[in-house]
Amino acid sequence: METPSDPTPPQDSSDHVAQVTQKAVKGAKIMTLLGFGQVCLRFFSTKATSVFLTNLDFDNFGPGSKLTGIGGFLSDVGLAGALVRKGTEPTDDELITVFLSQQLLAGLFVGGVLAFLPLIRTSLHMNHTATLVLLFLCFGVFLQTLRLIPMLVLERKLKFDAIARCEMLESVVQVLVTITMTLMKYGVWALVAGYWSRGITGLIAIWIASPWRPRGTFRWGIVKELAKFGLPYQLNALIPTLGDFWMVPVLKQLLTEGALGLVTWSGNIASIPMTINNMLVRVAYPAYSRLQADSAALADALQSAVRRLTAIFDLAISPFVTLCPFLIPFLLHPKWAPAVPIVQWLCVQAVVSMLLGTVCSVQNALGKASERMWVTVGMAVLRWVTGYWAISRFGLAGYGPIGLATGAFELWVSGVLVRRHNPQSATLLHDLFGPLLISWVTLGGALGLGEALGHGVLWQKALVATLAWVLLSALREALTPFRMLRSELGPLLALIQRKRS
Repeated sequence: METPSDPTPPQDSSDHVAQVTQKAVKGAKIMTLLGFGQVCLRFFSTKATSVFLTNLDFDNFGPGSKLTGIGGFLSDVGLAGALVRKGTEPTDDELITVFLSQQLLAGLFVGGVLAFLPLIRTSLHMNHTATLVLLFLCFGVFLQTLRLIPMLVLERKLKFDAIARCEMLESVVQVLVTITMTLMKYGVWALVAGYWSRGITGLIAIWIASPWRPRGTFRWGIVKELAKFGLPYQLNALIPTLGDFWMVPVLKQLLTEGALGLVTWSGNIASIPMTINNMLVRVAYPAYSRLQADSAALADALQSAVRRLTAIFDLAISPFVTLCPFLIPFLLHPKWAPAVPIVQWLCVQAVVSMLLGTVCSVQNALGKASERMWVTVGMAVLRWVTGYWAISRFGLAGYGPIGLATGAFELWVSGVLVRRHNPQSATLLHDLFGPLLISWVTLGGALGLGEALGHGVLWQKALVATLAWVLLSALREALTPFRMLRSELGPLLALIQRKRS
């Protein structure tokens, strides 16, 4: 059964649509700049940790990091997301109810980790260091829950300039602390210190930017009402995290020590372009929620977004994929050369994840959170089953392809469902998979030429593949109707310049 729509959806007029669009474009530009800044910071951090940390350090950090991420989702159950979507302004009782609920759930998560620590340690094959890392990280969940309400207030008002300043500050502090402690040879504890320094700095900054004062009365009735949408909404984020968690026990059980660290490190590299997309998705959900009553405007915004995202990240990610065999050993460290194929697969998969995040934002904005939940449940089961089979059959080489295949299938299912609920999105699947397949064919041909003409030398393979990608892309744009770059980037630049003027 579907989650009922917000009983008081916003009444959209043409003026309201224009106002929301203007704020969304401004927010997207601000968050994109923040994303670029964080990408630069993450490069310096990754450079330092790649040289001075080992795959065993990342192996020890991986389980605690994954479990803490799960704890962050469990500590909210989607109540904040329900308030973001709400058509009317939240009351004091609603805000204090959500705030206190989040602290209670965070306490239950930490208590659960402590109670079941022996079982967790045994099932995930964690050594003493990894266990201590988990304990230090799990208490950091409170750094997330204490900031959610002030952040929610800013997001509802689409004030992403204030959010960007706070998050840039916390990123700078995290990178400085991580690099400093890495150079001092603290090993995995440099990553832990960076996590805590980021959390504390961000918590202080967001409360200064949004000085919300707790007041009102806690009411269970509010929890029950918001949870009708919020629980499925939050499970939509939690279940994929659990689905991706399959790699921790599987890699620990089937492969040698350090394999998880190799995958964790590769995931950190491949997630760098996701930094920018995550910023855009944060703008998209509240913006789409404001447009939920205007089917045509929502469909146009979604279809334009997915086409332009594919074009932008094809231009940004594909050359990185072709240059990976040279860039990773040269810029980071030769010891990470075995991670090159994993990074390449994960970068290609990142584009699918970006498109999926945008489609899911619309699905949630339309009030179909429970439907989204069942999709994520099915995909989590599929990832566990196919992931175990792929790793047991092909070893670490099976990790990347199976992730891309399951991600593309989830994107297709989600596109079908959104098109059903918003008939105005009739060309959504074409807009999703047309440019995506064109990008894959171009990239696959370039990598194939690099492998064939590179004579086994890393820098030659990378150079040939990159030049081939440039040539194939130019021919595609000039001689075929599949002009994904010219047809999308030009109008996007014109839109940005028009909003600026």
